[in-house]
Amino acid sequence: TTIASTLEAREKRARTGGVVSFNYQSIFDSPDHPTPTKAPVPAGKPFNVVMLSMESVGMVSMERPGANTTPFLDKMKKEGVFFNSFYACVPHSIKSIFSYHSGQYPVASMAAITVSRPRVPIKGLPQHFKDHGYRTALLHGGRFSFSSKLDFLSGRGYDIMYDAESLPNRKEHEKISWGIDDQAIFEYAKTFIKQSDEPFYVQFISVMGHHPYRLVEHW
Repeated sequence: TTIASTLEAREKRARTGGVVSFNYQSIFDSPDHPTPTKAPVPAGKPFNVVMLSMESVGMVSMERPGANTTPFLDKMKKEGVFFNSFYACVPHSIKSIFSYHSGQYPVASMAAITVSRPRVPIKGLPQHFKDHGYRTALLHGGRFSFSSKLDFLSGRGYDIMYDAESLPNRKEHEKISWGIDDQAIFEYAKTFIKQSDEPFYVQFISVMGHHPYRLVEHW
């Protein structure tokens, strides 16, 4: 009941044009829904972690019904863990970015994340990894300027953050309508990974799957 009423109040304020403001403490952190305890860290060398966010993959699959559009992902689904009731926060990527950084629902307004209160005090995923000795990177095939992503992402624990306008190797790759060929971010990641023996966390935000769904020649 507490969770439902909290969400209902947020949505009502958003619909009526009110400024949605709340303390961002998890609505699940209550006596009825305690915060889970931390799992023990396995002994030995830490795992390296790669997170890949892909634009409109579901839409691309629907554009080609019956086609084997994601064979590698299909293989991973069989060999790993697959969540079949997972829904992305749309219509702006910054909402999903907020959710997988914080583990919480975004507010209804995109501006609330990047304009009204971009420095909301949450400890995001990259900061957790950095605190445990990881090198961290955010590589975006699009532009941070779109929806003012940097207002939220800056100071969140990334050692480096590059997009289509700042990647050191950007001149070697073809530009597309939303940014740059995703090959650029994957190629640069090789450089980042080879720079030291420390464990790494790399976050990719790709744009090749975005409308108008046009791949460059080599893909």
